[in-house]
Amino acid sequence: MQGVYYIDGEGADPYAVWPHSGQGGAFSQSGPTKVAVFTVVNAPGTIVDRDGRVVRCHRNDAGVPCDQVAELIEGTLSRRTSQPDTAEGPTENTTLTLVVTNQKLTFAQLQRLAVQVHGSMARAIQPFATEADGDVLYAVTTGEIENPGLSAVDLSVIASELAWDAVLSSVPTLPELLQAGSAAPAASLLGLYSGVYEFPGGGRLTVSTNGTDLAATFSGEGRIYFNSNQTYDLIPSSSNLFIVDAPARDVIRFDATGEVIEGLTLNPGSWALSGRRIR
Repeated sequence: MQGVYYIDGEGADPYAVWPHSGQGGAFSQSGPTKVAVFTVVNAPGTIVDRDGRVVRCHRNDAGVPCDQVAELIEGTLSRRTSQPDTAEGPTENTTLTLVVTNQKLTFAQLQRLAVQVHGSMARAIQPFATEADGDVLYAVTTGEIENPGLSAVDLSVIASELAWDAVLSSVPTLPELLQAGSAAPAASLLGLYSGVYEFPGGGRLTVSTNGTDLAATFSGEGRIYFNSNQTYDLIPSSSNLFIVDAPARDVIRFDATGEVIEGLTLNPGSWALSGRRIR
């Protein structure tokens, strides 16, 4: 994920604006020289485009308009009433990057390419290289070709722009935002969904019905998606898809084998979390 630096407070509602990130890559060729950059982003900073605008500012809704990063920084610092949590010991965030070229470089040139490209990534992720980060960049050459027409510095400039492209491509495509359905599922179906579902890590979601509606209450560790011991209404979208009535608009899908409900999936897609029904 990315952008947690700008979130104040704990709980599910503030974390609705904590967006996902992912892995990205970019490739370019200049004459015989080829260069590619691959990156996996899990940064406290937010991803910024070449116009200075934050690329994604909601976990599940790609249509939310985002601020210029300068406005976001100013607003965050002006309202900050306490220091962000900083962990002692291993960090919880990292951006892992690989730069690969086929152009022959000395060890010193390769090392400087790594430094130049990594420094340039502060344009794409802001803030970057904080004490909460454990960033690593690897630079590799296959040493296949010589290209006197492209200096090591120019190669590093090309790779730096590719690194920005790779970071931008790491921002995931989100599924279309789910809408409420026109009719509620039958009471008998809602009854089948009632039960306790356990997630990895031990968190439990208790689903209950009053005959016409579903509600869910979470206990355990799950601050991103639910506040512990708070009850959420589940808004039906289809017979087995429900929207959690909260700012993040997370989606719950009930999974069945025949008529037996085996579990549920929170946010089906690239970041799905599966809950096993406890019998």
